[in-house]
Amino acid sequence: MVPARAPRPDLDFTPLTGWVGPWTRLRALAGQPTLVIPATIAGLMLAGAIAALVTFVVVGFDHVAASGYLFALVPLAGALWLGLDLWVSTGATGAFARFARVNGLVHLAGITVPHYASRVFAGGSHLVAAAVRTRDATFLEVGDRFPTTVPFRGDATYAEPALYLRARLSGRAGTAPYGVPLVTPELEEELTALAGEHTVEVTGDELTVLGSSPLGPTGPGRVERAFDLVDALAARADQLLVRPADEGPTASGVPIPELAPPEVVEGRPASALTVVVLTLALVTVLPLGLALVMSQVGGSLRGHEGAATLAVGAFVALCFALVALLIRTVSRPRRPRTRRRG
Repeated sequence: MVPARAPRPDLDFTPLTGWVGPWTRLRALAGQPTLVIPATIAGLMLAGAIAALVTFVVVGFDHVAASGYLFALVPLAGALWLGLDLWVSTGATGAFARFARVNGLVHLAGITVPHYASRVFAGGSHLVAAAVRTRDATFLEVGDRFPTTVPFRGDATYAEPALYLRARLSGRAGTAPYGVPLVTPELEEELTALAGEHTVEVTGDELTVLGSSPLGPTGPGRVERAFDLVDALAARADQLLVRPADEGPTASGVPIPELAPPEVVEGRPASALTVVVLTLALVTVLPLGLALVMSQVGGSLRGHEGAATLAVGAFVALCFALVALLIRTVSRPRRPRTRRRG
Protein backbone atom coordinates (compact mmCIF):
# COMPACT_ATOMS: atom_id res chain seq x y z
CA MET A 1 0.00 0.00 0.00
CA VAL A 2 1.45 3.34 -1.05
CA PRO A 3 1.55 5.72 1.94
CA ALA A 4 -0.58 8.85 1.80
CA ARG A 5 1.34 12.12 1.93
CA ALA A 6 1.91 13.16 5.49
CA PRO A 7 1.25 16.80 6.40
CA ARG A 8 4.34 18.93 6.62
CA PRO A 9 5.63 18.86 10.20
CA ASP A 10 5.38 21.99 12.29
CA LEU A 11 9.01 23.08 12.34
CA ASP A 12 10.74 25.45 14.73
CA PHE A 13 12.95 27.78 12.66
CA THR A 14 14.37 29.81 15.55
CA PRO A 15 17.51 27.59 15.84
CA LEU A 16 18.61 29.07 12.52
CA THR A 17 19.03 32.43 14.24
CA GLY A 18 21.26 33.48 17.09
CA TRP A 19 24.90 33.00 17.94
CA VAL A 20 26.75 29.86 16.85
CA GLY A 21 29.53 29.07 19.31
CA PRO A 22 33.09 28.00 18.49
CA TRP A 23 32.47 24.37 19.53
CA THR A 24 29.43 24.09 17.23
CA ARG A 25 31.46 25.63 14.41
CA LEU A 26 34.30 23.18 15.02
CA ARG A 27 31.90 20.23 14.91
CA ALA A 28 30.40 21.60 11.69
CA LEU A 29 33.88 21.93 10.19
CA ALA A 30 34.93 18.41 11.19
CA GLY A 31 31.73 16.91 9.78
CA GLN A 32 32.03 18.48 6.32
CA PRO A 33 35.01 17.34 4.21
CA THR A 34 34.57 20.18 1.70
CA LEU A 35 35.37 22.59 4.56
CA VAL A 36 38.22 20.54 6.03
CA ILE A 37 40.16 20.80 2.75
CA PRO A 38 40.40 24.64 2.72
CA ALA A 39 40.93 24.61 6.49
CA THR A 40 43.98 22.39 5.99
CA ILE A 41 45.33 24.69 3.30
CA ALA A 42 44.74 27.70 5.57
CA GLY A 43 46.66 25.92 8.33
CA LEU A 44 49.57 25.28 5.97
CA MET A 45 49.63 28.93 4.89
CA LEU A 46 49.55 30.11 8.49
CA ALA A 47 52.36 27.70 9.40
CA GLY A 48 54.43 29.01 6.49
CA ALA A 49 53.89 32.62 7.57
CA ILE A 50 54.87 31.80 11.17
CA ALA A 51 57.98 29.94 9.98
CA ALA A 52 59.00 32.95 7.89
CA LEU A 53 58.51 35.33 10.81
CA VAL A 54 60.55 33.08 13.12
CA THR A 55 63.32 33.02 10.51
CA PHE A 56 63.27 36.83 10.36
CA VAL A 57 63.64 37.01 14.14
CA VAL A 58 66.54 34.55 14.13
CA VAL A 59 68.54 36.23 11.35
CA GLY A 60 67.50 39.74 12.35
CA PHE A 61 65.07 42.01 10.55
CA ASP A 62 67.93 44.24 9.39
CA HIS A 63 69.19 41.40 7.22
CA VAL A 64 65.85 40.73 5.50
CA ALA A 65 65.20 42.32 2.12
CA ALA A 66 61.88 44.05 1.52
CA SER A 67 60.85 41.31 -0.90
CA GLY A 68 61.48 38.75 1.82
CA TYR A 69 58.52 40.03 3.82
CA LEU A 70 56.24 38.82 1.04
CA PHE A 71 57.07 35.25 2.09
CA ALA A 72 55.30 35.99 5.37
CA LEU A 73 52.62 38.52 4.42
CA VAL A 74 51.18 36.72 1.37
CA PRO A 75 50.49 33.37 3.10
CA LEU A 76 49.34 35.21 6.23
CA ALA A 77 46.81 37.22 4.21
CA GLY A 78 45.65 34.04 2.46
CA ALA A 79 45.23 32.21 5.76
CA LEU A 80 43.25 35.09 7.25
CA TRP A 81 40.98 35.27 4.18
CA LEU A 82 40.31 31.54 4.23
CA GLY A 83 39.79 31.63 8.00
CA LEU A 84 37.17 34.38 7.70
CA ASP A 85 35.37 32.48 4.93
CA LEU A 86 35.40 29.30 7.04
CA TRP A 87 34.08 31.20 10.06
CA VAL A 88 31.06 32.33 8.02
CA SER A 89 30.53 28.90 6.42
CA THR A 90 30.74 26.95 9.67
CA GLY A 91 28.33 29.39 11.30
CA ALA A 92 25.69 28.67 8.67
CA THR A 93 26.38 24.92 8.69
CA GLY A 94 26.35 24.79 12.49
CA ALA A 95 23.01 26.61 12.67
CA PHE A 96 21.58 24.21 10.09
CA ALA A 97 22.73 21.21 12.15
CA ARG A 98 21.19 22.77 15.27
CA PHE A 99 17.92 23.31 13.40
CA ALA A 100 17.90 19.62 12.39
CA ARG A 101 18.66 18.45 15.93
CA VAL A 102 15.90 20.55 17.54
CA ASN A 103 13.28 19.41 15.01
CA GLY A 104 14.33 15.76 14.85
CA LEU A 105 15.33 15.99 11.18
CA VAL A 106 17.97 14.03 9.28
CA HIS A 107 21.04 16.21 8.75
CA LEU A 108 23.37 15.60 5.79
CA ALA A 109 26.68 17.36 5.13
CA GLY A 110 29.53 16.82 2.67
CA ILE A 111 28.41 13.44 1.34
CA THR A 112 27.69 11.91 -2.05
CA VAL A 113 24.26 10.31 -2.46
CA PRO A 114 24.24 8.07 -5.56
CA HIS A 115 20.94 6.47 -4.48
CA TYR A 116 19.08 9.75 -5.13
CA ALA A 117 16.99 9.70 -8.30
CA SER A 118 18.16 13.07 -9.67
CA ARG A 119 20.75 12.83 -12.43
CA VAL A 120 23.26 15.17 -10.76
CA PHE A 121 23.35 13.07 -7.58
CA ALA A 122 22.98 9.63 -9.14
CA GLY A 123 25.75 10.40 -11.61
CA GLY A 124 28.07 11.59 -8.86
CA SER A 125 28.64 15.06 -10.32
CA HIS A 126 27.29 16.74 -7.16
CA LEU A 127 27.32 16.01 -3.46
CA VAL A 128 25.08 17.24 -0.67
CA ALA A 129 26.88 20.20 0.87
CA ALA A 130 24.34 20.66 3.68
CA ALA A 131 20.71 19.56 3.88
CA VAL A 132 17.92 18.54 6.23
CA ARG A 133 15.16 15.99 5.62
CA THR A 134 11.96 15.06 7.41
CA ARG A 135 11.61 11.46 8.59
CA ASP A 136 8.23 10.73 6.97
CA ALA A 137 7.85 8.09 4.26
CA THR A 138 6.85 10.93 1.93
CA PHE A 139 9.73 13.11 3.10
CA LEU A 140 10.71 16.66 2.25
CA GLU A 141 14.38 17.65 1.88
CA VAL A 142 15.95 21.07 1.39
CA GLY A 143 19.60 22.02 1.15
CA ASP A 144 22.58 22.94 -1.01
CA ARG A 145 24.60 20.82 -3.42
CA PHE A 146 28.22 21.21 -4.53
CA PRO A 147 30.03 19.97 -7.65
CA THR A 148 32.45 17.07 -7.33
CA THR A 149 33.84 17.28 -10.85
CA VAL A 150 35.85 20.48 -11.36
CA PRO A 151 35.41 22.81 -8.39
CA PHE A 152 35.98 25.91 -10.52
CA ARG A 153 33.59 27.63 -12.90
CA GLY A 154 34.37 28.79 -16.39
CA ASP A 155 35.41 32.25 -15.17
CA ALA A 156 38.04 30.61 -12.88
CA THR A 157 36.17 31.52 -9.70
CA TYR A 158 35.46 28.89 -7.11
CA ALA A 159 32.13 27.15 -7.55
CA GLU A 160 29.48 27.97 -4.97
CA PRO A 161 26.81 25.71 -3.45
CA ALA A 162 23.44 25.72 -5.20
CA LEU A 163 20.00 25.03 -3.76
CA TYR A 164 18.10 21.81 -4.29
CA LEU A 165 14.69 20.63 -3.09
CA ARG A 166 13.71 16.97 -2.95
CA ALA A 167 10.56 15.07 -2.01
CA ARG A 168 9.30 11.53 -2.18
CA LEU A 169 5.90 11.26 -3.82
CA SER A 170 3.09 8.99 -2.61
CA GLY A 171 3.75 6.63 -5.53
CA ARG A 172 5.54 6.29 -8.86
CA ALA A 173 4.86 9.20 -11.18
CA GLY A 174 3.20 8.80 -14.56
CA THR A 175 2.45 11.33 -17.30
CA ALA A 176 0.69 14.60 -16.54
CA PRO A 177 -2.65 15.25 -18.24
CA TYR A 178 -2.24 16.99 -21.58
CA GLY A 179 -1.95 20.76 -21.24
CA VAL A 180 -1.77 20.76 -17.44
CA PRO A 181 1.64 22.00 -16.19
CA LEU A 182 3.16 20.57 -13.05
CA VAL A 183 4.53 23.97 -12.05
CA THR A 184 1.86 26.65 -12.02
CA PRO A 185 2.79 30.27 -12.87
CA GLU A 186 2.53 31.18 -9.19
CA LEU A 187 4.88 28.35 -8.15
CA GLU A 188 7.23 29.22 -11.00
CA GLU A 189 7.48 32.81 -9.80
CA GLU A 190 8.18 31.74 -6.22
CA LEU A 191 10.73 29.13 -7.31
CA THR A 192 12.60 31.67 -9.42
CA ALA A 193 12.69 34.13 -6.54
CA LEU A 194 14.11 31.47 -4.21
CA ALA A 195 16.29 29.30 -6.45
CA GLY A 196 17.14 31.48 -9.44
CA GLU A 197 17.33 29.57 -12.72
CA HIS A 198 16.09 26.07 -12.01
CA THR A 199 14.90 22.76 -13.38
CA VAL A 200 12.29 20.38 -11.99
CA GLU A 201 12.86 16.63 -12.30
CA VAL A 202 10.41 13.84 -11.55
CA THR A 203 11.98 10.38 -11.65
CA GLY A 204 10.21 7.33 -10.26
CA ASP A 205 8.72 8.45 -6.96
CA GLU A 206 11.05 11.39 -6.41
CA LEU A 207 10.68 15.07 -7.25
CA THR A 208 13.80 17.24 -7.35
CA VAL A 209 14.28 20.95 -7.96
CA LEU A 210 17.80 22.02 -8.95
CA GLY A 211 18.39 25.73 -8.48
CA SER A 212 21.31 27.99 -9.31
CA SER A 213 21.33 30.18 -6.18
CA PRO A 214 22.50 28.90 -2.80
CA LEU A 215 19.94 28.24 -0.09
CA GLY A 216 22.29 29.88 2.38
CA PRO A 217 20.56 28.82 5.61
CA THR A 218 21.66 31.93 7.53
CA GLY A 219 18.11 32.80 8.56
CA PRO A 220 14.72 31.17 8.90
CA GLY A 221 13.04 32.92 5.95
CA ARG A 222 14.61 31.08 3.02
CA VAL A 223 14.52 27.67 4.70
CA GLU A 224 10.84 28.03 5.56
CA ARG A 225 10.02 29.15 2.01
CA ALA A 226 11.98 26.17 0.66
CA PHE A 227 9.94 23.75 2.76
CA ASP A 228 6.68 25.44 1.72
CA LEU A 229 7.58 25.26 -1.98
CA VAL A 230 8.74 21.65 -2.05
CA ASP A 231 5.67 20.65 -0.06
CA ALA A 232 3.38 22.45 -2.54
CA LEU A 233 5.19 20.92 -5.54
CA ALA A 234 5.05 17.41 -4.08
CA ALA A 235 1.33 17.74 -3.33
CA ARG A 236 0.66 18.90 -6.89
CA ALA A 237 2.78 16.07 -8.34
CA ASP A 238 0.83 13.58 -6.23
CA GLN A 239 -2.40 15.02 -7.63
CA LEU A 240 -1.34 15.13 -11.29
CA LEU A 241 1.20 12.37 -11.78
CA VAL A 242 0.75 9.58 -9.24
CA ARG A 243 -1.56 6.73 -10.23
CA PRO A 244 -4.02 5.92 -7.44
CA ALA A 245 -3.43 2.55 -5.82
CA ASP A 246 -7.03 1.44 -6.38
CA GLU A 247 -7.21 2.43 -10.05
CA GLY A 248 -6.85 -1.19 -11.15
CA PRO A 249 -4.54 -2.97 -13.59
CA THR A 250 -2.68 -1.39 -16.46
CA ALA A 251 -3.86 -1.44 -20.08
CA SER A 252 -2.21 -4.83 -20.53
CA GLY A 253 -4.39 -6.23 -17.74
CA VAL A 254 -1.40 -7.00 -15.54
CA PRO A 255 -1.38 -5.04 -12.30
CA ILE A 256 1.89 -3.46 -11.22
CA PRO A 257 2.64 -4.29 -7.60
CA GLU A 258 3.58 -1.41 -5.38
CA LEU A 259 6.94 -2.03 -3.75
CA ALA A 260 7.94 -0.21 -0.64
CA PRO A 261 10.86 2.07 -1.51
CA PRO A 262 14.21 1.14 -0.01
CA GLU A 263 15.13 3.00 3.14
CA VAL A 264 18.75 4.02 2.75
CA VAL A 265 20.68 5.04 5.82
CA GLU A 266 23.51 7.24 4.57
CA GLY A 267 26.98 6.36 5.73
CA ARG A 268 29.42 8.95 6.97
CA PRO A 269 31.97 10.77 4.81
CA ALA A 270 35.67 10.47 5.56
CA SER A 271 36.83 11.60 8.97
CA ALA A 272 38.47 14.99 9.38
CA LEU A 273 41.84 13.33 10.06
CA THR A 274 41.62 11.35 6.82
CA VAL A 275 40.78 14.51 4.86
CA VAL A 276 43.72 16.36 6.41
CA VAL A 277 46.16 13.54 5.57
CA LEU A 278 44.93 13.26 1.97
CA THR A 279 45.02 17.05 1.49
CA LEU A 280 48.57 17.25 2.85
CA ALA A 281 49.58 14.40 0.55
CA LEU A 282 48.09 16.21 -2.43
CA VAL A 283 49.76 19.58 -1.77
CA THR A 284 53.05 17.77 -1.17
CA VAL A 285 53.02 15.47 -4.18
CA LEU A 286 51.96 18.10 -6.71
CA PRO A 287 54.94 20.47 -6.25
CA LEU A 288 57.37 17.55 -6.05
CA GLY A 289 55.89 16.06 -9.21
CA LEU A 290 56.11 19.40 -11.01
CA ALA A 291 59.74 19.86 -9.94
CA LEU A 292 60.61 16.34 -11.11
CA VAL A 293 58.96 16.81 -14.50
CA MET A 294 60.49 20.23 -15.08
CA SER A 295 63.95 18.91 -14.19
CA GLN A 296 63.57 16.41 -17.01
CA VAL A 297 61.91 18.50 -19.71
CA GLY A 298 62.56 22.08 -18.61
CA GLY A 299 65.57 22.52 -20.88
CA SER A 300 63.78 21.31 -23.98
CA LEU A 301 60.96 23.82 -23.46
CA ARG A 302 63.20 26.89 -23.69
CA GLY A 303 62.36 28.88 -26.79
CA HIS A 304 59.19 26.86 -27.47
CA GLU A 305 56.31 28.97 -26.17
CA GLY A 306 53.66 26.68 -27.57
CA ALA A 307 55.07 23.61 -25.88
CA ALA A 308 55.57 25.50 -22.61
CA THR A 309 51.97 26.75 -22.67
CA LEU A 310 50.73 23.23 -23.37
CA ALA A 311 52.77 21.87 -20.45
CA VAL A 312 51.42 24.50 -18.06
CA GLY A 313 47.87 23.84 -19.26
CA ALA A 314 48.30 20.12 -18.73
CA PHE A 315 49.59 20.70 -15.19
CA VAL A 316 46.67 23.02 -14.33
CA ALA A 317 44.20 20.47 -15.71
CA LEU A 318 45.89 17.76 -13.64
CA CYS A 319 45.58 19.92 -10.51
CA PHE A 320 41.85 20.43 -11.11
CA ALA A 321 41.34 16.73 -11.74
CA LEU A 322 43.19 15.76 -8.55
CA VAL A 323 41.23 18.27 -6.46
CA ALA A 324 37.99 16.89 -7.87
CA LEU A 325 39.18 13.35 -7.15
CA LEU A 326 40.01 14.36 -3.57
CA ILE A 327 36.55 15.85 -3.07
CA ARG A 328 34.82 12.75 -4.43
CA THR A 329 37.01 10.43 -2.37
CA VAL A 330 36.47 12.11 0.99
CA SER A 331 32.75 12.66 0.43
CA ARG A 332 31.99 9.05 -0.54
CA PRO A 333 29.84 7.50 2.21
CA ARG A 334 31.44 4.80 4.28
CA ARG A 335 29.45 1.59 4.92
CA PRO A 336 26.00 2.77 3.76
CA ARG A 337 23.26 0.39 4.86
CA THR A 338 20.17 -0.33 2.78
CA ARG A 339 17.08 -2.06 4.04
CA ARG A 340 13.59 -2.37 2.62
CA ARG A 341 10.61 -1.14 4.57
CA GLY A 342 7.62 -3.44 4.97
